[in-house]
Amino acid sequence: ERIFDQVLSDTNTQGHHIEGEDEGHVFLYREIFGAGEAPWYVGVYLPASETNKTYNRLVAAGAAAGGLILVAVVLVFLLGRYMARPIRELAEASGAITRFEFDDAKPLSGSLFRELDTASKAYNSMTGGLKLFGTYVPRQLVLRLMRLGPEGARLERRQVSVMFTDIAGFTGLAGELEADRLAAFLNHHFAIQAEAIEAEGGIIDKYIGDSIMAFWGAPEDQPDHAARAVRAAIRMADAIAEENRSRAGEDRPQIGVRIGIHSGTAVAGNIGAPGRINYTLVGDTVNVAQRLEGLGREIDPDAPVILIISADCAAALPEDLKCELELDSLGERELRGRAEQIEVFRVRRKRQSGERP
Repeated sequence: ERIFDQVLSDTNTQGHHIEGEDEGHVFLYREIFGAGEAPWYVGVYLPASETNKTYNRLVAAGAAAGGLILVAVVLVFLLGRYMARPIRELAEASGAITRFEFDDAKPLSGSLFRELDTASKAYNSMTGGLKLFGTYVPRQLVLRLMRLGPEGARLERRQVSVMFTDIAGFTGLAGELEADRLAAFLNHHFAIQAEAIEAEGGIIDKYIGDSIMAFWGAPEDQPDHAARAVRAAIRMADAIAEENRSRAGEDRPQIGVRIGIHSGTAVAGNIGAPGRINYTLVGDTVNVAQRLEGLGREIDPDAPVILIISADCAAALPEDLKCELELDSLGERELRGRAEQIEVFRVRRKRQSGERP
């Protein structure tokens, strides 16, 4: 009776079961009205054993179908996770690429799915090319230009601070070292300077032999560009002093570095020939910064680090930074290739009591 209630409850068919002497029978029937004064009953009766077999087959089929659906759901879930893994890895690695964090962009593994495997191989090839590309371009500059869009690289006049550095006595040093040792020395030295420059938001424009040109104030506005440049130079001087202490303990020659900084107006933007364009600065501000670096050779050729800045740069420094520094005016100086004299300052960080020179 329970089965009848479940199966026939939503239909106009009725049914019941009658136990006989040998076996029971199942009756299924409907009432038909309108054929006479009394309703007609039209139906069928079957041995209970036959209906039980059919019912059991339906139950078994339903259970099997439910099991297959459950297995299919589990397989789809596992397949989805298997397919999602390389897609998730691709998304995470692509995020690292957009930030130019190439070291975090690990190679992707292959996949049994042709499309995903093709995408992984294409990504790995792209990453290899971008890592190589990233060694030849200033990453911070590219990221800033990406944020600014196409307008970020157009030529314009900007207020900037430009720094030039140079290793004192490098010509003699280059003649004493083998090529591989010389390259290792320069790479280590440039890494020290680059860390100081980038810590203050500067852009390394180019390496020129043993020299570095860096700037602040472009392509994004940096109102405190002069302070950033001077702080970077002080960081650099501290790092080189530490390096020299290490070299002295290993009985190696000391490193001398000259730094020149000038603040003023320069033209910033893409400059070059088709197929070989650099975002760089041009103008008198750049030339003066380079001449200030060379002036250090005349003022104190034996100094481990000598920092020379222009009066324009000194005037742009905030008072709190000036309190941390010693700014010694060297008077009006004539710079090579420039008719007008400019006032220059030698800058050193004030040493605290007990601090090693």
